[in-house]
Amino acid sequence: METTQVSSTAFDGTPQAPAAARRFVRQVLGAWRLGHLAEDAVLLTSELVTNAVVHAGTGVELTCRLDAGAVPPRLEIAVDDRRPGRGLLAEPAPAGPGSTSGRGLALASMLADAWGVTYTRTAKRVWVRMDVGDAQEPPAPAVPAPREPVDALRVAVLVADAGGRVISWNADAESLLGWTGRQAVGRPLEELVDWRGHGPHAPALSDTLALGRWRGESRMRHRDGRLVPVYVSHLRTGASPEDRRAIWMVVGGDHGFVLASPPSPARRETGRRIEDLLDRDGPLPDLLDTIAR
Repeated sequence: METTQVSSTAFDGTPQAPAAARRFVRQVLGAWRLGHLAEDAVLLTSELVTNAVVHAGTGVELTCRLDAGAVPPRLEIAVDDRRPGRGLLAEPAPAGPGSTSGRGLALASMLADAWGVTYTRTAKRVWVRMDVGDAQEPPAPAVPAPREPVDALRVAVLVADAGGRVISWNADAESLLGWTGRQAVGRPLEELVDWRGHGPHAPALSDTLALGRWRGESRMRHRDGRLVPVYVSHLRTGASPEDRRAIWMVVGGDHGFVLASPPSPARRETGRRIEDLLDRDGPLPDLLDTIAR
């Protein structure tokens, strides 16, 4: 049985990134019933994202990973930036009493059970690891093994424009959710998604659509009125606000692990293949269906 849960998102390298990262981590830990770790985890996340934005000056990717099968179970929070050449000090530098910076690695050494830095050719990842210990609440169950064979997997691919209205809806979306393309196209995405219940610190759907990337659980409205548990992988495209598109790849909750990030190097290889496909000429819906497969 799958015992690892992963949720990640991406932020532009702006001063608003640390606050958005704090909200995201609170949301994820609330969903995973790890509220007893939230204060330390949010503080560590804020410092690591701030350091990445200030010193690397690039967009960042934030990943939360719960490994319930480890002994002891552990939570890992990782922040990736796109300047691997900008290294870190070998030892965390102590910050003065009035200092507003330089605390990230010092906090990591005090609050985390382990921390480290991983470099690749294109990115630098700073990660912290916290033992889950005795939770105040029972841990949320891991994504179950699929009750259907993987051959029956449906990957719904839908695209929303800058205003959040659906402009593309593939055949698997119709199979999974019951709406035909003609019925879905033109509808606001918020009418098709049940975005409530994500916790008081969760970003609004409109804020999520503006993120560079987001992955996580949600529920979507089937045409017959029921709510379908799904796992969503969101990607934002478009350099300017008017050209912005939100691409969602959606699978049923039973198959949520399919869209979770694979471990490196498989993850890097998949990323390169997707980038190659997006560079090709051709109708966008066809390219998206190929990427989903």
